[in-house]
Amino acid sequence: MTATAGEASVELSWDPVSDADSYTIYWATESGVTPDSGAAIGGATAPYTHSGLDGETDYHYVVTAVNDAGESDPSTEVSASPDLEPLVLDPPEPDTTTRTTMAETTKFLYEGDDPPQTDVDVEQLEEHRHTILKGRVKTRDGEPLPNVTVRIRDRPEFGKTRTRADGRFDMVINGGGTIVVRFEHPDYLPVQRKFEPRWRQYERIPRDVAMIPEDPNRTIVEMDVDEGQVVQASVESDADGERQATLFVPPNTSAVSIDGGTAPERLEISATEFTVGENGPEAMPGRLPRQIAYTYALEFIARDPDADGDTDDDSDGDTDGDGDGSAFIAPGEDGDVEFDEPVYHYLENFTGFPVGELVPMGSFDEGSSSWEAYPDGIVLEVLDASGQKAEIDLDGEGEPADEDVLDELAFTDAELEFVAEVYEEGDELWRTPVPHFSSWDCNWAAVPPDDVDGPTQSPDGPDGDVDDDPCEHSAARY
Repeated sequence: MTATAGEASVELSWDPVSDADSYTIYWATESGVTPDSGAAIGGATAPYTHSGLDGETDYHYVVTAVNDAGESDPSTEVSASPDLEPLVLDPPEPDTTTRTTMAETTKFLYEGDDPPQTDVDVEQLEEHRHTILKGRVKTRDGEPLPNVTVRIRDRPEFGKTRTRADGRFDMVINGGGTIVVRFEHPDYLPVQRKFEPRWRQYERIPRDVAMIPEDPNRTIVEMDVDEGQVVQASVESDADGERQATLFVPPNTSAVSIDGGTAPERLEISATEFTVGENGPEAMPGRLPRQIAYTYALEFIARDPDADGDTDDDSDGDTDGDGDGSAFIAPGEDGDVEFDEPVYHYLENFTGFPVGELVPMGSFDEGSSSWEAYPDGIVLEVLDASGQKAEIDLDGEGEPADEDVLDELAFTDAELEFVAEVYEEGDELWRTPVPHFSSWDCNWAAVPPDDVDGPTQSPDGPDGDVDDDPCEHSAARY
């Protein structure tokens, strides 16, 4: 049985049973649907279109075959979320015979039949503070992205809205103070932007938001085993060069969730780079501090490959697990996977930083919508990869690092064996410790070292124009 999403509908299909007279579909909005728990659709034939659905809800299905002898056991469960038709903004004709306020003329956004902004607690809106928050969301390729859910984090009174066919949205909020605007779409990693809207204004988020899908490469890693393991993301390439995020998991690594819970014995891991192409700055999970340059950032995600969860097909790469590869900690949620000792992220030195240069590290905290500093990594060079263990230069002097330096940076024989196996003589690499999974940024200061060359053009603003305040978004990759 398969399920394919359409506009507010799901099309179901299944292989015919030779002696079946008819079929019964059972459905529910929670996983684990059975003939006893699900709503029944009798006399169904394949393909069957289940219409009139909520596009923001997951639907779960099983099907049974029916004949004079009775009803078969249910099929394997499938699930799907219907596609939504993009919102259309249809403001009423203005009343030119009387004077009206901005609050009165924008009530159509959350009042009336089928308004674009839903679940609003009208009593919490203060008309003298009404502000219209505006913005635009696109894909990494720059195409408008409709049906992105937009909400204000921890402010449920403002409800939510969706982006329209052109990727734009409008939302009524109370101006004043700091808010965190959160963008969510089932096919893309979440993004959020911290913002300080003024009262009684049409306030636009300063730059477009770009959303990216999770990297399709996923690798299952066993916890607490006696050998090192390697996870590799897809190869990324743009005007700044080619690179591939690689994660080395040392032997005997254990993982726990950040809240103290026990992690699964196996993790299915992916690594997704945000900073690819000209729309990379807009794809960042949160804005960087002004003193930090846009350089390189990625998201690590861990799943329990043996768990049943929200995934509805096998496209998630769960080829070795018994479950569907559901997220252990979903991307963008509070909490992450913490390790008893760091795992290590390796990346080609595509920016040309000097060997021995420290790689400053920051992790994005979803709860505070801010970046937190973590211990530095280092730029190294592989001097010899012909033996079982690589010889590496850690200070730019062209000589192998001695044992004391290797020990100080927690290099093990297993890690040097990994370097010799994966990389070649002359390769220059960033090696950065990763104590937990979240969004990570290799965040050099906005002023690069004197001997580093690279592009310095600031990214464009939301309409293709340079931002009004070039210092507000002076990020550049060096």
